[in-house]
Amino acid sequence: MICGADTAQTTFYINYSPYPYAYAAFDVLLHEFGHQVENILGITTSSRLSHKPYENLAELWNSKDIGISLAWSESFATVFGQIVQDYFKYEFVQNGTTMKFFADKCYTSYETHIYSVEDYDGYVGGLHCYGQRNYGEACEASVTAVLYSFYNKYGVFWSAVKTSQLAAFETPSVGQQKRGTFSAYADYIYNTPAYASYLPEFNRLLTREQIASYGLKL
Repeated sequence: MICGADTAQTTFYINYSPYPYAYAAFDVLLHEFGHQVENILGITTSSRLSHKPYENLAELWNSKDIGISLAWSESFATVFGQIVQDYFKYEFVQNGTTMKFFADKCYTSYETHIYSVEDYDGYVGGLHCYGQRNYGEACEASVTAVLYSFYNKYGVFWSAVKTSQLAAFETPSVGQQKRGTFSAYADYIYNTPAYASYLPEFNRLLTREQIASYGLKL
């Protein structure tokens, strides 16, 4: 059994045999570990609510505050897992070939939720990898696409994520746990001189994912 420290309701039983078919374990295990990392670093606390990557979570939970916080938490965990896989991809090889489904820029959860962490719609390892999404700051897949694409191009992730969430985060509507948002991250990117030359690409990603570049949090 594996679950994130703040996502006890998310439980998976991993079949490690035969080894090549345990591919889903990488995305799922590292995603759940990402929730532990975000909690330890003070980035955000998972709300433990059900979700799917393509949904508008604000509509699902009838709350913009909850929706955008949930999307942020889940997106961080997914991008964390992908970055770890990218870093170690050359160490996970079989017969000179990177292991099947490892570091393929596609999140796979037991073939039930398969979506690109960038922006394409095609097949990865014979499985359909969806690029379609509901878009917006309350959509996990859209926030994931911005975070990962921006990281993949400029290497911007850890410092910007942690600093932005320590500097400003939203007060949760339910309970007293800290809830981070993509809004705080975006504000930090816009207001940090070191990232000024990256803003055209950042704006392009926001436009593509239909996330407003201002007034993100009402």
